[in-house]
Amino acid sequence: MFSFFRTIRKALFETHMFRMYLGYALGEILLVIIGILIALQINNWNEANQARELELRQLAEIKDALAADYIYFNEHIAMRNGYVSDSIEFFENYILTGELDDTRVNQQFARLGWYFQVQFNASPFDALKSSGLDKITNPDLRQGLVHLYDFIYPRYTQFFQSIIESSLEIFEAEAEVLLGDYELVIIDGKIDDYRRPINTDDLATNPNFLGAYISAKNRLLSTNRYIDEIKIEMLNTIELLDQELESET
Repeated sequence: MFSFFRTIRKALFETHMFRMYLGYALGEILLVIIGILIALQINNWNEANQARELELRQLAEIKDALAADYIYFNEHIAMRNGYVSDSIEFFENYILTGELDDTRVNQQFARLGWYFQVQFNASPFDALKSSGLDKITNPDLRQGLVHLYDFIYPRYTQFFQSIIESSLEIFEAEAEVLLGDYELVIIDGKIDDYRRPINTDDLATNPNFLGAYISAKNRLLSTNRYIDEIKIEMLNTIELLDQELESET
């Protein structure tokens, strides 16, 4: 096409038809400009598509990590708190009825001191954050992720740590007074375990036992409440991520 314009331009110039020659020259320039603009537009479109694909991959990674966090809280932590709840029920039944299964008392008391580690996988979000949160094109989703990872997670981590540490401090101090000396557990002529048996005399009125029991119960109630709250935050953010990811399907 350009050779065609050059042929016409040469013919016009040689016949001194300058005005017509100028028109063809301007037309050729205009065609070149349009071609450049189209190429730039295509390049911008390709870059936008690549940026969007990268954004969606990173959002999918965040969703997977968040789903794993939810499972950890909903299953693992719930299981450990479930054991504590069973032990509280065991001793609550003893306090109310006076009936105590001596074969289970040591195990149930030990479980009153069970707790859990608070952990979240924020690595995918941190990776996206380090490359620029402006890559998240949906402002509601961007705000939701920042709210969860930079406010909710740190805040609730502090709540859990404070509750667990203060409760265990009380529980361990009371247990130290309540428990006896270490003794070996021998089964079938072999040493199977060792333990510090609990003194069950007047256990229901023993202030050390009651202190340990109450600290465990308060820890369970407080952590369960915060677990329910943070799970709601997780599910709300997962829903936002699902909406964004499904918008491209």
